[in-house]
Amino acid sequence: MDDLRQRITELALSDASKHGSANSKSVLGKLLGSTPSLRDKIQEVKDLVDEVVFEINSLSIDEINKRAPKTVFVKKKKEKHLPELSTNGTPVFRFAPSPSGPLHLGHTRAIFLNAAYRDRYDGKLILRIEDTNPSAIDSEAYELIKEDLKWLLDDQYPKDEDIYCQSNRMDIYYKDIRTLLEAGHAYVTHTPAEEWREKKRRKESDNYRDLPSAKQLTAFDKLLIEGSGIVVIKTDLKDP
Repeated sequence: MDDLRQRITELALSDASKHGSANSKSVLGKLLGSTPSLRDKIQEVKDLVDEVVFEINSLSIDEINKRAPKTVFVKKKKEKHLPELSTNGTPVFRFAPSPSGPLHLGHTRAIFLNAAYRDRYDGKLILRIEDTNPSAIDSEAYELIKEDLKWLLDDQYPKDEDIYCQSNRMDIYYKDIRTLLEAGHAYVTHTPAEEWREKKRRKESDNYRDLPSAKQLTAFDKLLIEGSGIVVIKTDLKDP
């Protein structure tokens, strides 16, 4: 029993050293995993684990660290690097948040990934604020996003000429849409959303998809005036 108590004590000290306090279930699980035969007297073992864990958790963290076993083997992690990119000329990277609120932790991955590639290839980083959905805009977020980026990137913050708000560039997008409509790569639909999605699921063509370019352009001009219709980019209906 003394050997068992010693084993439980080592496991509890190791658990407490890693997490600040030992957990009975964690210690018991590791003990049974290494010595399955103890399952035959599980209640007796469980009582002993609870007793030892209580004693260990009564110690100061300094005492726990002093007594914890030093033979903890940590698997060496393989060093990872960002994959190389194939670039021609000066590469341009972009971070494109929606101004629905301040940046959150999830944004930092995209920010630092783009900034790391920008630095590696001596490229340029664009801040493009995607604010073309008026129902998802917090007016204070524009400055909050810029302030957070300045704090995160310090002097590597995008220059003023590399900061764009999509809402200020609508004329560019309208021109591009007209080019797509004229070339037959997009269409204006008035089909209700659910009906359109159902046709898409069945890989069926929308009623407005194959109208000639002239009618598509007229429908787009009418859309801008009346707000009726949606522009859809054409893709291969059979492509999964």
